[in-house]
Amino acid sequence: MKTLDLELFRSLLFSDLAISAEGLSVHRFGVNQHLPTTRQLEPHEHRRDQLLLYLKGEGTQFFPEHDETYTAQRGDFFVIPAGLAHGFSKQREYPPIVLSVTFSGGNLAFAGVHRLAPNGIKSVENCLLRLAQQPAPSSYHAAAQILQVVATLIAAAQPVQLLANPNKGSYEWKVQQALAQLPAEQWSSRAIAAQLSLSTSLLSRKLVQEGGCSVSQLINRERLQRAKQALGGPNEMPIGEVAVEAGLTDQNYFSRWFKKRTGYAPSEWREKGKGREYTLTEGHLSANLTKRED
Repeated sequence: MKTLDLELFRSLLFSDLAISAEGLSVHRFGVNQHLPTTRQLEPHEHRRDQLLLYLKGEGTQFFPEHDETYTAQRGDFFVIPAGLAHGFSKQREYPPIVLSVTFSGGNLAFAGVHRLAPNGIKSVENCLLRLAQQPAPSSYHAAAQILQVVATLIAAAQPVQLLANPNKGSYEWKVQQALAQLPAEQWSSRAIAAQLSLSTSLLSRKLVQEGGCSVSQLINRERLQRAKQALGGPNEMPIGEVAVEAGLTDQNYFSRWFKKRTGYAPSEWREKGKGREYTLTEGHLSANLTKRED
């Protein structure tokens, strides 16, 4: 499969936007990469909410008010409320490429740190590629792509305590890393323990000592996130394929499993999402809907 050239995305900057969806308004949408000489940005605040998605490379995001530090890599994204101080430091020689979305309104129950599954990253990058390849995108063309990116990220976001991700090096963090490395159909307590070179009993004890979740709870949480993300995508993936994406090959079992945790059958969850109404507010949208020329 052809690899997308992420350097194409660096020319994307749409400012002074007025795109509304379900009470959430997008004001700025762009792909950022700090200068190679920039090693650190001191903590700073934004007057509006911000969403950051790592597309390439690694970087450290830190939040002094919560005493939280998170080493982000491709697929990690942050939903940062207005007024919350945060800073950045570079991990490698070249700074990461990051999608930045400034927005207001909406439901910030999903504020925090999240991980986008591979199919979600592909969906986002395809939207960015369509924007980058348009010499002069129309307001509606750009608005549609921007809304699709934001919808993909919101669908992937699980309600979490603000920036309360497990500390790097903790056993919960190690389990999450193992889940990211293994195919979903191979997820099990035994497989995760083997990936960490531990016995299942020792891994369980370590998690209990930390006061966190069990291995099964962490696996189910990741399965549910992937299932919701696949169901909320724009391509209406068949339920059987959604089940496989979540690592469950039996569609009937997957449907029962999903309903037990959400109160909805997968098809009902998808229909519930279709009920959203999106409004494109032109206003000053077209005046600044141009690509940045570096």
